[in-house]
Amino acid sequence: IGICTDTLTVIDVDNDTCDVAREILPMLPVTLSAFTGRQGGMHRYYQPVSGLSVHQLGGIDIRAAGGFVVAPPSLHHSGTQYAWVNRGHPIVALPEPVVAYLRTKVKKVLDVPSPVGTVPEGIRHDWLRREIFRLFRSMAMRFSPLPAISRLSAVLTKRLFRLVRRPTVPR
Repeated sequence: IGICTDTLTVIDVDNDTCDVAREILPMLPVTLSAFTGRQGGMHRYYQPVSGLSVHQLGGIDIRAAGGFVVAPPSLHHSGTQYAWVNRGHPIVALPEPVVAYLRTKVKKVLDVPSPVGTVPEGIRHDWLRREIFRLFRSMAMRFSPLPAISRLSAVLTKRLFRLVRRPTVPR
């Protein structure tokens, strides 16, 4: 089961021992939450924050505009079931200091230049996902739904092959 996060901000904690997690977790208010299938993983659901989208911050992912999360009672590939921690708890707003912190961290990720050869290791997956999402969005606006799917597939394949063939170090 998937939940679109266009109208939510979800803090997806995969590693609660990383630096970002240690900084942000104490600042997070109690809200609707779910255990994920990953050991120690948790999704914390918050009211939407304008300007945030999907980003990976090393151990913590932000799922917002353009993203989704897997929800209970889905089964993780490990065999563990996603489960609500506090079903029925209201979804609360993120405090302003947390929003400011996230915006600062996200800005650092977004400041990375686009050519693959200059994208630092550790955020290449997130950069590629954003590029594919941008391409999908522009394709979806230009074509009717059925032709868009086949054209999108062809364009993505062509683009991905170009990215793979590029050198991995700046020239």
